[in-house]
Amino acid sequence: MADCQRSMESASPRRAWLSRLGLVGVGMLLGPAILLGPFGSFAYAGGLLNIADIFAGLLAVAVWVSLLVYALVRVVVALRRAGPRRSDGPLWMIVIAAVLLSFCLHFTEATPRGLTLFARGFERRLEVLTDIDAIQAWVVALDPNGYAGEPREYFREVLEEQDQPPVVACLDTDAWIELDEAGRPRLRLRWDASKAGFWGIVVGRQDMATPPPDYAMYGELTYELRRGVYFWFEEG
Repeated sequence: MADCQRSMESASPRRAWLSRLGLVGVGMLLGPAILLGPFGSFAYAGGLLNIADIFAGLLAVAVWVSLLVYALVRVVVALRRAGPRRSDGPLWMIVIAAVLLSFCLHFTEATPRGLTLFARGFERRLEVLTDIDAIQAWVVALDPNGYAGEPREYFREVLEEQDQPPVVACLDTDAWIELDEAGRPRLRLRWDASKAGFWGIVVGRQDMATPPPDYAMYGELTYELRRGVYFWFEEG
């Protein structure tokens, strides 16, 4: 009996330490959720890992639902306890309020759009894998006269792997030459997640305008990353 009591006493500090560690983790999760929105951190990570934005969103929903359910259980258990052991109830109520606040800020558009953060994460990924500035320099060097007379709105020429510069070929993805509004060549890169959508970047001259996002079904959503380079996304 004494051995069992000593074992419970030694396990109690360990359990308290793990509980504090878990709360620190929850706090690190909730901070970005309030500042960037409930999907923000997940969307940025999705861009970094090149995982479709919809999958990052589903992961975010699973995490928040699980956290809310767990917090509600902890609140109910705390309310049924007596004495000082009820003290963690208000703490978990704050967690619930913080999660709900992050969603309220998201739906009132007070925090960044998830796709914007996905684009920024994706840009960071490309900066690690290749040199975006070098891609832009290659595009600028293309001769516009070689595409004179081509229909600007519909022209799209596949850039075969053997014709791609090393900074593009290393990405191992679809590449096309298109024309911007001034009839000058630009490069479109595409990553394909089938039903989860298509996304990539368009690289042109620094004075190339970024088209406004088209929110219609199957329209192209755009976000400017830097002068002459923008991220795009289409539904699958």
